[in-house]
Amino acid sequence: MVTSNRRHESVLSRRAAAVATLDGCLFTAAEARAAGLTINDLRSDAVVALRRNVYVTATTPITLGLRCGAALRVTKSDARVAHVTAARLWGLPVPETDRLHLSYERRPNKTLVGTIAHRHPAGSLARSVFVAGVGRLPVSDPTGVVTECADSLGLVDLVVLADAVLSRHDVDARRTIDVWKHGAGPHSAVLREVARRAREGAESPPESRTRLLLVLAGLPEPVVQHEAFVAGRRRRFDLAYPELKIAVEYDGSYHYASEAQKKQADIVREDELRCAGWIVIRVVSVGIFRDPASTLARVADALTQRGVKVAPNTA
Repeated sequence: MVTSNRRHESVLSRRAAAVATLDGCLFTAAEARAAGLTINDLRSDAVVALRRNVYVTATTPITLGLRCGAALRVTKSDARVAHVTAARLWGLPVPETDRLHLSYERRPNKTLVGTIAHRHPAGSLARSVFVAGVGRLPVSDPTGVVTECADSLGLVDLVVLADAVLSRHDVDARRTIDVWKHGAGPHSAVLREVARRAREGAESPPESRTRLLLVLAGLPEPVVQHEAFVAGRRRRFDLAYPELKIAVEYDGSYHYASEAQKKQADIVREDELRCAGWIVIRVVSVGIFRDPASTLARVADALTQRGVKVAPNTA
C-alpha cells in the first residue's frame, strides 16, 4: 500500500513538473511527450483538448487567441483569422460571437466544428498578430476586416468599427477610406456608405454611436474631438458644434480616484463652460440604446436655442 501511494505521488509529481513547462501554451501530443507527459496524462484532468491533437493545461485560461491558434493548427495552411474574430484580435469593437471566423483561398470541403469559413476577398491582405502562448497568427488586416464584416454587420456597427480602424496609428486613414470607397463586390454600396460616414479621430465606440445617432436622424454632423480654450484652459469635447458653442459629451467611465472627486471636477468644468457661453449635453448609454429619442430632442433643443431649426427623425 505504501509503495502504491509513493508510486502515485511520483506520477503526480512528474506530471505537475511537465505540465508546468507547458502552462499557458498550445501543444501537441508529440510536444507533450517531449516535455515528459504520457498518453494517460493527456487523458487526465490536468490537460484540456482544444482540437484533435491540440492541448492546453487545465490551468491555462482559454483565450480567443488560443482558440484561434488551435483551429489554425488543424486546418488548411492557407487559412487565416478573419471577419469579426480578426477584429477582436486587433482589439477592434465588434459584436461578440462564440464561433471563429476563418478565411481561405478556397473554402474547405469540411468546415471545422465551431468555425465559419469564408474565402479571402479579392485583393485582401494578411498581417500577423502576436498571441501569448501561440506566437504570431495570420489575420486579415484592419482595413480588410471592415470589408469582410460588410456581409453581416449593420451600418452603425460597421461605421463604429471603421472609426476604430481609422484611429489606429498604423493605418493611413485617407488610403483606407479610398479602399472602402472603391471596393468591388456584392457589398460595395455598403462600403461606400461606410467610407462616407466614418471619421478619423473618434476615441470610443459610444462616441461614434452618438455621432451616428445624430446624423442618421437628420441633425447636423458635429465635429469629432473638437478642442477649444475655455477659461484659459484647453478643453476637448467628444463632439461639438463649435460655431454654436454646443458640446455633446458621452458620459462613460471616468479615471478619478473617487466619485466625490469626479463630481467636483464636473461641477467646476461645467460652470466654466456655462460662463463661457457653451451648452453641454451629456449622453449616457441609456440615451443611445434605450431612449435615443430623448437624446435627439435635447440636441435639437440646443440647436434651436442657437437659431438652427431642426426636426430630428426619431422613427
